[in-house]
Amino acid sequence: MLWGHLALLVMAAGSILIPELVHAAVRERRGASVPEPSPVQVATPIE
Repeated sequence: MLWGHLALLVMAAGSILIPELVHAAVRERRGASVPEPSPVQVATPIE
């Protein structure tokens, strides 16, 4: 029972942290001067 809860916590933490690490790595590779588009700007189409 404990291991099942632990696995769920690890999976939830990974699903949150891994995209953050990827975005941080992409920002570092591109250079900090390049502004990142916000999720709202990406999600809403420009009319």
